[in-house]
Formats: sequence, C-alpha cells, structure tokens
Amino acid sequence: MIRMNFTPKNMNTTSVLFWLLPLSIVLHNVEEFIFPGGFIGWYKRYKPEIADSIRPKILAITNILLIGGSLNPAINAVSEVTIIIWLAFASIVGINIFYHVKGSILSRTYSPGLITSLIVYLPLVVYGYYYFISTGKVPIWIVAICSVTGIASQAFLYYNHKRRVRKLHSVNK
Repeated sequence: MIRMNFTPKNMNTTSVLFWLLPLSIVLHNVEEFIFPGGFIGWYKRYKPEIADSIRPKILAITNILLIGGSLNPAINAVSEVTIIIWLAFASIVGINIFYHVKGSILSRTYSPGLITSLIVYLPLVVYGYYYFISTGKVPIWIVAICSVTGIASQAFLYYNHKRRVRKLHSVNK
C-alpha cells in the first residue's frame, strides 16, 4: 500500500530527505538539459570515446529511472527498506558530484549540472548520510554497501556506453 509522506504530521527529517532527493534530481536535470542546458554536447566533447553512444533517448531513460527510483521512499512508508533505497540513490547522485567536478576541471569548461551538484546534491547527500548513520536507522554495514551503488552505477553506465560504441562500429564496418 502506498502512503504519501507529505502530510504535516508525517513531515519529519526522514520524510523531508525522502522528498528532497527526487526534487533535487529534477532540478539537476533542469540545469543539465534546459537552463542553461548543453549537457549532451559537453558530455560528447568530454568523453569522445563514447560520443557515438550518447543519445538523448538513453539519457532520458536513465534520468526517468533515476527520478522514478528515488521517488520510491517518498511515496512509501518510512522503513529500513525505504531508507536503504534512499541511501542507494543518494550514492548515485553523490558520485555524480565528483563526475561534474572532475569533468569541469579536466575539460577546463563548465559541466552543465555542476552548480546543482555542488549546492544541492552535496549538502543533501552529506547531511542525509550523516543523519541516517547518526540516528542508527540502518546498520553501518548497509550504509557502506549503499555507498558502493553510486560507483557501480557510474561504472555500469560508462561500460554500457563503451559496449554500444563497439557494437555501433562493428555494424558500420
């Protein structure tokens, strides 16, 4: 049964964190693709080895899944499972912070998404992880496993792009 966690009596720190994550992802996507936008072009210049695989459809699907998955804790009852889901998705956006910072430094250009990464994602992820660890709502070993989710997701996405490029090039030979 779905129980929305946004009534005033339910608005505790956990519920606020649960809602802030999908909202922050939407805001980040606005920066990347709408205002100022330009992420796809920047991404292709930054990672030319996978440029042929970077397509709006793939990025849209990835971001829809990210937003949809991050909504799960917000629309379901607070439990250890929804906290674990939140931590896993927070890890994914947390790794995205480093991606934008590293990309901006190495390319010496602005990576669309950098600003929301630093002023929205960073405080949300740091505080969220601090809150869930300090309150003991989930065991630390689960927090550690959730933290790996972000690294694994970035590795999966990158290597999937590499696989698609190989496939595209083998078809075009």
